[in-house]
Amino acid sequence: MPVIQEYLKNNPDSNIIIPEPAFTVEYYGIAMRKQDKEIHELVNKGLATIKASGKYEELYEKYFGTK
Repeated sequence: MPVIQEYLKNNPDSNIIIPEPAFTVEYYGIAMRKQDKEIHELVNKGLATIKASGKYEELYEKYFGTK
């Protein structure tokens, strides 16, 4: 979707139409070994920090948003 949106932004006269809804909801995860508890904590703390600061939303909108 981000590639199509960028193309349309740069080529507003194109005849491309994005159907709604364009995609289904997809969930992603980070694979880690179960026994690596320290890594789990670091990743979770890092995600919590960027979400609390608003940076996560900013990056999500930049790369995956609909604007």
